[in-house]
Amino acid sequence: MVFSSNFFIYVFFPLFLLFYFTAVKTFPKSTKAANAIILLFSLTFYLFTGGFFVLLLLAVIIWNYILALAIEKYRKKLLLIVTVGGDILLFLYFKYAIFIYENVLGLLRLFSQSFQTVTLNIILPVGISFYIFQALSYVVDVYRKDVRAQKNLFSFALYISMFPQLVAGPIVRYSSVDKEISARVCTFEDVYHGICRFIFGLGKKVIIADILGQAVDSVWALPDSNLSTPLAWAGAVLYTLQIYFDFSGYSDMAIGIGRIIGFHFPENFVKPYTAENLTDFWRRWHVSLSTFLRDYLYIPLGGNRKGAVRTYINLLVVFTICGLWHGAAWNFVVWGIYHGLFRMLEYFLKDKFHFCCSGIVGRVFTLFVVCLGWVFFRAESVTRAFGYLGVMFGGEKLAGLQFYQFGYYVPVKVWVIALLATGLAVFRLPGKFRINDCAKGIAAVIVLLISMAYMSDASFTPFIYFQF
Repeated sequence: MVFSSNFFIYVFFPLFLLFYFTAVKTFPKSTKAANAIILLFSLTFYLFTGGFFVLLLLAVIIWNYILALAIEKYRKKLLLIVTVGGDILLFLYFKYAIFIYENVLGLLRLFSQSFQTVTLNIILPVGISFYIFQALSYVVDVYRKDVRAQKNLFSFALYISMFPQLVAGPIVRYSSVDKEISARVCTFEDVYHGICRFIFGLGKKVIIADILGQAVDSVWALPDSNLSTPLAWAGAVLYTLQIYFDFSGYSDMAIGIGRIIGFHFPENFVKPYTAENLTDFWRRWHVSLSTFLRDYLYIPLGGNRKGAVRTYINLLVVFTICGLWHGAAWNFVVWGIYHGLFRMLEYFLKDKFHFCCSGIVGRVFTLFVVCLGWVFFRAESVTRAFGYLGVMFGGEKLAGLQFYQFGYYVPVKVWVIALLATGLAVFRLPGKFRINDCAKGIAAVIVLLISMAYMSDASFTPFIYFQF
């Protein structure tokens, strides 16, 4: 079940709101009943989405709940290592066991072809990258005394499993919602703006990302020998827009649902395609993951406090892990290293020459670099990525026939949506500019009607980040 499915929009979400606000109205001085509704619907949501892996989610909740209490009581580093180690081993098994096995087997076959192969059939649980990272941030913060351990198991389960951000983020720190779990107020303003935020996120997904995605899929389905340079560039640029509107659309919907029920989740995207350099880009793109890697990996490794060489190593390590977090495949690793190398270059230029990209030139160059990077992200392999980049930069062969004209793969409707998406993504409104609430509401109604029209065929496309 995804937010842009008919079942969620017309059945699950209305039922949730009905039960939730009934509980709020019946027990206005306590959040216990409302929290029970959220927890029940969250586990149901995951049961529909992840099936029997709901048991794994519950196991992760109980494991981190018990050990966090022990960490707070005894303050033993060994307890932290055991807790974090258990989470990471679970994460590695489900997400990377096949990847590790296949690569080790490939290395062994360089020396001998006699190795017997065993097919590993490990299903990746939906959202494991997000709820494991939330659990990790929680136990580390408890150990650092940044937060108190949650004594109530059901409140902790609510934090880990809350359905708005369970399967694709944002990665919410416990400190962000601690007080709101135990005491919050659902105001009309929050409900109104939350509904608008949800609808605009739905529009990003259904009206922009899904339409662009159809063209992207048709272009990327072509072998390199059937690609022309203009078509390859179109596929890369459209994917650059698609992934932003797909993921930021999900985040908007998650933040909107949270605000409707009184939670204020952190922003996950802050106009990333307006960044003036790669450092700025990573402050704006997938903010919850960027800050997680900064606070729990980069800074503990030493950050930029131990000299230039150590800083370069730390940057490369962090971005390699960032790439690997997105998927158990070498193209994601290369994507992470690619961004890491550019971050190293930026640090070198700033450290040695006090130079940093900025202004319109910086924005254009950054967007160009990011767009090329997305080729590695979208390609099914490193080989395909380099082949595709080769076509983009004039290496087209057209050894096979291109069965249809350019307009077949990228029709006029896609260009119209792409122009709209580009305007929304790359232009900044003046700081004092603010749409009044009435206009926002009217715009939300229009977007909702258009989105419902596109959803009327009873089909939907899963969010890209669901696979991570």
